[in-house]
Amino acid sequence: MERAAPIRERAESRGEALLDAHWRVRKATKGRLGGLSVRVHPPPNLLGVYVFLPDVV
Repeated sequence: MERAAPIRERAESRGEALLDAHWRVRKATKGRLGGLSVRVHPPPNLLGVYVFLPDVV
């Protein structure tokens, strides 16, 4: 499904950011620097979209 491509790309981007954050924490705490991985399991599931609008009087 072509509409899922942006969601999949966002999931992969967030996965990379999560892995980078874990590496930074381990490096800062002098933890063991091995064995970390993050995998995206496609297709992504979209559970809900919430749009919050201001009250208009």
